[in-house]
Amino acid sequence: METIIKHLEFLEKTSGDTCQHLYPKELSSIQTFCLGLLERLSHSTLTLKTLFQEMQKELKHEFSAGVLTRTLLLDTLISMNLYKLIKDSETARKPEAEIEALVKDFCETILSDGLEKTFAYLKSANDFGFIDEQQLKDSYNNMAVVHKPFLNPYPGDGSKPDLKHKQFYAPTKLFQNLANTSDLKKVASLYDTYLYYSKYDHFGILYYQVVREDHGKKLKIYLNAIESFVAAQALLHVVLAKYSSNDDFLNAQVALTNKYLLEKVISTL
Repeated sequence: METIIKHLEFLEKTSGDTCQHLYPKELSSIQTFCLGLLERLSHSTLTLKTLFQEMQKELKHEFSAGVLTRTLLLDTLISMNLYKLIKDSETARKPEAEIEALVKDFCETILSDGLEKTFAYLKSANDFGFIDEQQLKDSYNNMAVVHKPFLNPYPGDGSKPDLKHKQFYAPTKLFQNLANTSDLKKVASLYDTYLYYSKYDHFGILYYQVVREDHGKKLKIYLNAIESFVAAQALLHVVLAKYSSNDDFLNAQVALTNKYLLEKVISTL
């Protein structure tokens, strides 16, 4: 438990410091992608630390920790897929401009997730009479303005916006991408952990089984998951520094997160 708490404290502070550094800046889509994942990591690890501390007095808090861990594991699978994309591109000796374009496309595809579902929801709300035709058109127009970077040219006529990026990455696809790479097969095993915590998030008969398992066994699974968050955090800082024009603060954060990963996680395996 002590190691888990220390990891969570490091994740919350380090990711939080980076977010504070980035908030005043005008960000590219790659930087926005990394900021969003680091922000989620910082906020969630703060809450997880509180849950683990309270868990020592009341085990019922463990359920909420499991639900939150599942969210961060999916974020980690996304981060590791970005790492694979960059690694594969560098191995293939692609030009830096081409690699950056591929990274940008991946980040914008992930950032676009949810927009199409929101468009579909608005249409359903109109079909069932919850909003009228004008409200539907106004909603489409407003979303087209706010999310312009992720859309094809929009005529402003109240029609449904058209996404630039129509390929989406389901968790199974993210897993398959990693599992098909020999040196990432161990990372791909995170999908098993993700599926484990999915039993917390999705109600069904397996929920009854997983929440009643031995607490000591659960702590080992939590530690494995949280160590993967440390790795994902280090990776996101590497990407941020790579696409942030020699930012001294981010370079220092890369050194800090890599040092922690090496000394506190990798060296203990």
